Amino acid sequence: GSRLDPRRFPVVDGSYVMNVGELQMNITNWGLIGSEFSTVSTFSDAPSAQWPAGSGVEYLFGAGLWVGGVLVGQKLVSTGEFAHEIRCRDDLRDTIYEAKGTRLLRPAGNDIASGRRLPEPKPDDDEDGLIDEETINGYDDDGDGRIDEDFGQIGNQMVVATMVDNTRLAQEQNPAHTPLNLQIVQQAYQWENDDVDDFVGFEFFITNIGVSPISNVYIGFFADCDIGGRSREQAAEDDLAGYFEGPVKA
Repeated sequence: GSRLDPRRFPVVDGSYVMNVGELQMNITNWGLIGSEFSTVSTFSDAPSAQWPAGSGVEYLFGAGLWVGGVLVGQKLVSTGEFAHEIRCRDDLRDTIYEAKGTRLLRPAGNDIASGRRLPEPKPDDDEDGLIDEETINGYDDDGDGRIDEDFGQIGNQMVVATMVDNTRLAQEQNPAHTPLNLQIVQQAYQWENDDVDDFVGFEFFITNIGVSPISNVYIGFFADCDIGGRSREQAAEDDLAGYFEGPVKA
């Protein structure tokens, strides 16, 4: 089947967007961050680091996590964008999870899911003596018979996707790909306060789920920054971007 076969449970319609702030971003569970906005697809209409919100000016074609390491003597790399070797499993639970205001918004139906955390009142949502012990993923992580009941929300909007680098589909689409056998939990955060609404924060939890150790691990983030308005032709010709690293004093 296609790399984007909807029967394989990737979200490919651009419906999960970090959208409570001024910088808006499409999120997927098959390696891509952004929407490859200058192409024609089922998801390219979604914002792709659009700033300010509603302007139609995008700052990103596509981005994704890359992880490299040495496994049993082989130097290997698993990529999100462009090869989409990091992607969801063939499991309906490996969709994208969105929480707003400490409640699980999507997928709907789990009314016990709760994300209160310090300094909010009752951060031990399920009153089991632990706090923030769950990951929003549709699994019973702590074996108590409940799912996502105490996940610890960060930001006003939190979007979580669980992916691996060893699906059969990834290897079918990329025959040269040898997986490192990784699980990647990608969490994206955004705030709506005017002081902190111009960025999206990402956190990646990477776990070796194979039987052999991985040495010399390198973690990188690939970004193809095509910058310009959606209506402008050949926006890809201008992808000069910069960054700032250092302390900021308010």
